[in-house]
Amino acid sequence: MSRQLRHMICKRYLTHDEIVEITLREERCQFRLRIWRGKESPAIVLASQMTGGASPSWASSRLANLAYQVYLGFTADRILNFEDEVIHRERRLFVLEFASFGHGLRRHLGQPSRRTFHWSDLEAMVGGAIPR
Repeated sequence: MSRQLRHMICKRYLTHDEIVEITLREERCQFRLRIWRGKESPAIVLASQMTGGASPSWASSRLANLAYQVYLGFTADRILNFEDEVIHRERRLFVLEFASFGHGLRRHLGQPSRRTFHWSDLEAMVGGAIPR
């Protein structure tokens, strides 16, 4: 585990565990959205693919903006966004970074870039096992 990652580990609490529905290409798709928050630490958002459903990567910006605007109320200075999806029958975890657009108080997230991430590191960051 890197020094930077160890700095991110602190006590966090699961504040939201919701099934959200988004319309993609005229089709309603469901995703599981979980959010952990802690004092003086970035919020962690995990968007998960539902069994047989669409991949969260199809709606990365929409899911991130939903979490940021609706569930976090534009209050989080920094958010760590993750996506859990099934690729070739293998469950994979990605961390996302977004460009920020708009005014500082009403930012919108877009242009995601993603890289793979280890489940064990995310579980260490939230303080326990994450049901998949």
